[in-house]
Amino acid sequence: MAFKSILLVGIILLVSWCAYYIQTFLSIRHIPEVNDDVCWGNECKKDTNIYPFRITVPKRDIDDLLLRLNNTREFIPPLENTQTQYGLNGKVIQTLLNFIKNEYNFTERQNYLNSLPQFKTNIQGINVHFIHIRSKRQANVPVVPILMLHGWPSSVTEFYESIPKLTSKEYRDKFSIELVIPSLIGFGYSDGASKPGFGAAHSANIMRLLMNRLGYNKFVVHGSDWGAVTITALATLYPDSVIGLHSNFCFSLRTVTILKTLLGTVWPRGFVENKYEEKIYPFLNQLRFLFYEGAYFHLFGTKPDTVGNILDSSPLALITYSFEKLSVGSNRTNVFSSTAGLEQLDLTIFIDSILFYYWFPQKSTTAARYYCENMTVRGLKIGLHNIPIDKKIPCACAYFENEILYQPEEFLRDKYPNIIQYNTYPSIGHFAAIENNKILTEDIMSFVIKLYDSKLF
Repeated sequence: MAFKSILLVGIILLVSWCAYYIQTFLSIRHIPEVNDDVCWGNECKKDTNIYPFRITVPKRDIDDLLLRLNNTREFIPPLENTQTQYGLNGKVIQTLLNFIKNEYNFTERQNYLNSLPQFKTNIQGINVHFIHIRSKRQANVPVVPILMLHGWPSSVTEFYESIPKLTSKEYRDKFSIELVIPSLIGFGYSDGASKPGFGAAHSANIMRLLMNRLGYNKFVVHGSDWGAVTITALATLYPDSVIGLHSNFCFSLRTVTILKTLLGTVWPRGFVENKYEEKIYPFLNQLRFLFYEGAYFHLFGTKPDTVGNILDSSPLALITYSFEKLSVGSNRTNVFSSTAGLEQLDLTIFIDSILFYYWFPQKSTTAARYYCENMTVRGLKIGLHNIPIDKKIPCACAYFENEILYQPEEFLRDKYPNIIQYNTYPSIGHFAAIENNKILTEDIMSFVIKLYDSKLF
């Protein structure tokens, strides 16, 4: 009797949720407007100038960081016969701290990060930080601007190694690439919004306005993690601004895609190739993984200021919390490794981002708010997730087989109808630019060549 009552309540809740979902999300049939005149900062300036920028961290801030890292308690040993299933163990944490204290050269890394031309400009009351790589333009050779956006817990540093390949002389007789690599709003050296409600649609608009200010009315976009969400919003909202879209985190949350996914639980082979079936089905396994590994997402998405202020106040918390997600995102099997996959990753690039783009500028709270503003019902009601990108925009999706989520190409076409390039790569995960920058950069360049061959610029 008790089981039947629980089952009945479950059915009622499921039906209610479905009804609410249909009413809230399926009613959206048009692309929403995003106001260009809104002020998201404390004050809106009429200043459209672009100012040079350099990272300058005072020695006292570095000394303060090291003091905090040296003033830690002894870590609690892990449980018997466990690796990192309960989170990062003390040995991994100590290895990270030892690397920063004994091997990481702050002056050298700051000089490296300042080796590229960086700028700031004010858009809608927000000071936007960006790297701008111009080319030596040749006569009668088209310029290809590419907007590149990072995610969390990463930064613009993940693209540093991509720049030489993308701007090499190899194709300069055909086209010339120019790169704009901003810090997402609320990340790194870009201001966070001072008003609630700032989500991917508004960030996408600011990125479009930034490109326009730099003289680019049409451009290619690339994004990973939250950068992928932002460029997808940009392409959905402003199709006339986008030449082509490339992402290593393509995904679709359209209702039709969700229905296909659910139907696939009954007949998997009708929707997914045999070799990829286990990446989705049994679907309960994927939900179980997201439940175990998605706690940070829920915290950021509901109480960003609570966890953000903790991370902004404790470098140990920031480093540990961030690396744990980098580890699992790179390869979910790292939870069964006593080192959490430490040896597989370039710690220098990771620490560059964590210290220079989160700790010193104190950006964990504003970065966490980006989760909250995009994942609330208010954020989803904008409805961009349920609107396909215009078919005239060529899209490229790079799938890395250790990615945390998998959707087959046919599912992705629900959101990205005009996929002209879909490549699969083994042994790399969610943070492809950090894990194997060479492969990701080559995939981007391959897409640009296809756009050139199609005479789209």
